Amino acid sequence: MAAATAPDGEGSATPPGGDGTGADAVPSGVRADGAALGARARGEGIPLLLVPTTAAAEHLDPLARQPRLAGTARILRYRRRGYGASPPAPRPGSLVREAADALAVLDACGTGSAHVLGDSFSVAIALELALAHPGRVRGLVLVEPPPLLAPGAEHFLAANRELLDLHESLGPVAALEALQDKVAGPHWREDLDAVVPGMSERILLDAPTVFAVDIPALLAWTLPAERAAALSCPVLHIEGEAHGPLFATVGDWLRGLLPQTRTAVIPGAGHDVAFTHPAQVAAEIAGFLTQAAPR
Repeated sequence: MAAATAPDGEGSATPPGGDGTGADAVPSGVRADGAALGARARGEGIPLLLVPTTAAAEHLDPLARQPRLAGTARILRYRRRGYGASPPAPRPGSLVREAADALAVLDACGTGSAHVLGDSFSVAIALELALAHPGRVRGLVLVEPPPLLAPGAEHFLAANRELLDLHESLGPVAALEALQDKVAGPHWREDLDAVVPGMSERILLDAPTVFAVDIPALLAWTLPAERAAALSCPVLHIEGEAHGPLFATVGDWLRGLLPQTRTAVIPGAGHDVAFTHPAQVAAEIAGFLTQAAPR
């Protein structure tokens, strides 16, 4: 979800019609199971695929603009189905299909293997991609994973079911506004638009995908320990120091599941750390990319 604090780091405005990163469109486009997805690539360094989260398709824009990443990585980005100009997402939602779409982006970009970054909801997509196609994923950057499977998950599950009930009774826009008011505060529209102009309006336009596709897909997803044990790639876990009690058990759970995980805690940041503290997050990622053993 999008945060209520303007980010640190360089620049804040996203030019109309662009993604604000100076990235070039992938000439061939992306064909994923018959669907055309927009994709962009920037830089010449170590391949890094940014998988968009739910609700806020532009949540990773501030991170993608960071000079530290531009000097280290070839940043690959795309719009998930159901967001912006991408085609509608099929229902019911499926994280297996989402991972297949991400793989199609790597193919369209001519990338044999890449590091893959998941942000909140999209951590599950990144993990699913790595599990299904381990030879295509050099390493994982998992930013604020959802507490779906961690101890205390019942609170997260209950909160999401309440959102789905609100969606059923009042519709997607009202449900997303209620969610933003709760997690980002009453001034979330102004705060978002100060960083990415027009973002608050666009997340409301994309709200149907959040409740009809993304949340049900996430709640249906599982990651048994025996399946996770097959993951051998390096893992960087990034969390905000002030992300709140709902996410308090995620780090220990993740390190228990994937012992190769290294955790970086960003001081003063909440759950939306990639949006509010992109310079610090970029520095952690750049170090991870250069240290991770190549394949």
